[in-house]
Amino acid sequence: MKKHLRYLLTLLLVMVASVGWAEETTTTYLFTSKAWAAKLGDGVTTADWTSGKDGGQYVANQGVQVTTNATGANATSPISFSNVTRIVVTYNTNKSKGNGTIKVQVGDNSEKSLAVAYPGGGVDGTSANFTAIFDNIDNESGNVKLTINCTTNSIYIKSIAITCDEGSSTAATTSVTINSSGITNTDIYTGTAAGQLTATVNNDDTDTAIEDATVTWSSSNEGVATVAADGTVTLVAEGTTTLTASYAGVEDVYKSSSATYELTVTNSDPDKPGSLNNPYTVAEALANTPASGTSADVYVRGIVSGFYSSTITGDGSNYRYYISDDGTTTNQMMVYKGKGLNNVAFANDDDLLIGDEVVIKGGLTTYNNSTKEIAANNYIVSLNRNTSKVAMPTFSPAAGTYSEVQNVEIATATDGATIYYTTDGTDPDATSTEYTAAIPVAQTMTIKAIAVKEGMTDSEIATAEYIIKIITVNPKNIGSNYFVKVTDAADLEDGDAILIVYEDDAKAMSTTQNTNNRASALVTITNNTIEPGTEVQKLVLTKTGENWMFYTGALGFLTAASSGSNFLRTTADPDDNANATIEITDGNAAIIFQGNYTRNDLRFNANSGQMLFSCYASSSTTMKAVQIYKEVERTSVNVTIGETEYATLYYSDVNLTVPEGVTAKTYKANGTALVELDSYNTGDVIPAGTGVVLNGAQGDYTFAITTESGTASEENMLCGSDEEAETTGGAKYYMLSLNADSDPSSIGFYYGATDGAAFTNKAHRAYLAVPEGTEAKATGYAFNEVTGINDITREQVTDGVWYTIDGKRLNGEPTVKGIYVVNGKKVVIK
Repeated sequence: MKKHLRYLLTLLLVMVASVGWAEETTTTYLFTSKAWAAKLGDGVTTADWTSGKDGGQYVANQGVQVTTNATGANATSPISFSNVTRIVVTYNTNKSKGNGTIKVQVGDNSEKSLAVAYPGGGVDGTSANFTAIFDNIDNESGNVKLTINCTTNSIYIKSIAITCDEGSSTAATTSVTINSSGITNTDIYTGTAAGQLTATVNNDDTDTAIEDATVTWSSSNEGVATVAADGTVTLVAEGTTTLTASYAGVEDVYKSSSATYELTVTNSDPDKPGSLNNPYTVAEALANTPASGTSADVYVRGIVSGFYSSTITGDGSNYRYYISDDGTTTNQMMVYKGKGLNNVAFANDDDLLIGDEVVIKGGLTTYNNSTKEIAANNYIVSLNRNTSKVAMPTFSPAAGTYSEVQNVEIATATDGATIYYTTDGTDPDATSTEYTAAIPVAQTMTIKAIAVKEGMTDSEIATAEYIIKIITVNPKNIGSNYFVKVTDAADLEDGDAILIVYEDDAKAMSTTQNTNNRASALVTITNNTIEPGTEVQKLVLTKTGENWMFYTGALGFLTAASSGSNFLRTTADPDDNANATIEITDGNAAIIFQGNYTRNDLRFNANSGQMLFSCYASSSTTMKAVQIYKEVERTSVNVTIGETEYATLYYSDVNLTVPEGVTAKTYKANGTALVELDSYNTGDVIPAGTGVVLNGAQGDYTFAITTESGTASEENMLCGSDEEAETTGGAKYYMLSLNADSDPSSIGFYYGATDGAAFTNKAHRAYLAVPEGTEAKATGYAFNEVTGINDITREQVTDGVWYTIDGKRLNGEPTVKGIYVVNGKKVVIK
C-alpha cells in the first residue's frame, strides 16, 4: 500500500491527516503548554489537542502539571484514529510522590484507567520517565480523550503515543482538505460574520473525492470564534482558535481523518477597551491580566498612589511605582520598571508625584502567580498633574512591621499646605491634630493624614498602618567572660549570655553571619569551661512564653529560614521561626525552631570545608548535636602546673587567694640577673593585674576569687592579658619555657621571638617584659640561677670550655664546688 501525504498550504492552514501503513502506525504527541498545545513526535509539526480543562502549569522537561487543584484536567486529540490497539502515556511525578489515575477513551468506547502511585525518590523530570501503558484496546476508532485525576501532590503528563493496527482493516485511507477562501473577515470591529469554511474528503488510495462525505466542525476556543455545522464561522472576540473538520469514516470502507484551520481574530476598533482612546481603568486592567505570560501592550489610566522606592536611582529607567483608580492604596497595581513621559527615563524625584493622573502603555502580567502588574518596558504616554488639588501626604518610614519605636514623618509635595492627622482610625479633616513634628509610634497604630491649602482642593486621605513588635531583651550583663557547660535546660534563664558550641572540634558559633549560616571560631575548653575571644558570638537568651529566642546584638535574632535549604539567618523582625525550644540530654542541646519551616534543627556541620552552624531537618543524622555554655560569676580560677613544676598566672580584674602547695612570685630583670620581688604563700592574696610565677608539685590548683586586697611591687616586670594577645609594655619579651635543649632543670624565662621581639601570649599567662633603658643582655633567665645566661639558650655550645655562672672562662675543669656552664649546659660540682 502506498503512503500518500498531501499538504494544502494556505494562509493559517495546517493539515493533519491519517497515514496508512502496511501493519502498525504510532502517532506521538509532545505536550508544550498547560492548555494541551502539542507537537508531533518530530518536535516541529504543531498538532494541538482541544482542552476540556487546562493543567495547572507547563514545566519544561516534565510536561503539563496536574495538581490536586487541577484534577480532572483533560484534552481530546486533534484527529480521529481508526483501529486503536495501544496507547502509552509518558509522565513524571514530583520529588515527594504523586498519586492519582490516568484515563484514556477512544471515541464512544469505554474509558480505560490506570493508577499512578509513585513513592518519590528525587525524580526531577530529567533523570527518569514513567509510562502508563494501555494495551487492552480492541481496534477502537474515534478521537482520543486523555483525563488525569490527581489525589496527591502532582502528576506531570509529558507525551502520549497512539498505535493503530492498519493491517486489520481493509478500509481506505482518507484525508480532509479545508477550503478557507470563504473566510472574508477576521476583524471583529468590521463585524462578527467571518464567512464559511468548506471541506472535501479524499480517498487517498484512489486519489479521488468521496461523494456525499460529511464532516463535523468544532472550535477549540469558542470564546474567540464559533463554527456551525455547515462551516459558517462567527467571530466572538480577539484571539486565536483552531477550527477542526473531522470525517468519521465508514467501517471497513473508509478510515477516519481530519484537518485543522487556525483562525486569528483581530480588533481594529480604535475605541476598544485598553486602547489609547479608551484606556483600561486599573480595575479593568487587574481583571484582564493573564495568569501566565504577558499580554499585548494596552493602555491603562490611573492615579499614582505610591512608590516602591521614593528616590530615582541609576539611570531612572527601572523606576517602580503604584497606580489606582482613586489615588489610594486600595486595589492598586504595580508599574514595574517603567519609563516616564514619552518613553524617556525618569531623571528627578519630582518627575512623578503621588496624585498625578497618568496613562501608561505596556503589557499586563502576573508575577510569581500572585502579583498583577504592568510589565517591564512600559512608559507613560500622558501625565496630568492636578495643580488645583493638594498632593496626598506621604509617610516616612513607610507603613509596615517594626521591632522598635518609629518616629513617623508626614510630608506633602504641595508647598504651603498644612497636614492634619488622626491615630484613632477616624478620617482627618481641618479640625484634627495639626502635624508639626515626627510622631513617635511605640505600639501598633494606624495614622491617617490629609493635606489642606486655602484655594485648593483638599488632598486624598493617606493611611499608614504601623505594627510594632518590640521584644525586650534583658541581658544579665555578668561580664565575667567565663562560661560553664549547661547540662539541664532548667538552669537556663531569661537574659543569660550563652555560647553554642560543638565540643568535639572545640568550635563555637562565631560573630560572622554568612548569607545562610553561621561560621565557627576556635575555643579552648578546660574542665567544661570556656573563656571565649571576641570573635565568638555571645547570645542573649530571651524568654518568649514557653520558647526561647537568641539575640545576637545589632544583627537581631537567630532564625530558621527555609524548608528546602539548610539556612540559619538573623532577623531584626523575628516571627515564630525565630522562637525555639531547648531540651538538653546527656549534655547535648536540641534547639528546634517552632515556625513553619521544616529545616529547623540547629546543628553543627563538621564536614571538611564546612565547620559551620545552620538549621537542618530534624531527622538528620550526619549533622552534629551542639552544646550550650552559660556565662556565670567566676568564684575561682583553675590552674594546671606541669612536670616542670612551674607556671605563670595573670588576671586583670580579680584578686586571687594562693592555695596550699603553691608559691607565687614576682620578678624583675636587673642586667643579666632575675631578681625576686614578692613571694605569696598559702592564704596570701595576689592583687588583680599582677603577673606571677607559680611553683608547686605537678597538678591542678584552684585559686579562690576574693574581695580581700593584696600588694605587689611596682617594679614587677611580669605582665599579661585576659585574652590571647601580642606582648606589650617592654623593649624585650620573655616567655616561660625550657632552654633550647629542653633541659628540665633550665625552666625560666627565654626569648619568645627572635632578639626578644614581641610575640603572641596566651590568655591569663604572664610574660617578662623588660622595659627600654633596663640592661637586658641575657637571652634567658633560669629560676635556679643567680644571674642570667648570656647567648647560650638558642644555640648549642659544644666547645668543651667551662664557664662560671657569671660568664668567666676557666682554664680546664673546675675543682671548686659550685654551678658551672659547659657545652651550653649547667653542671653542679659537689
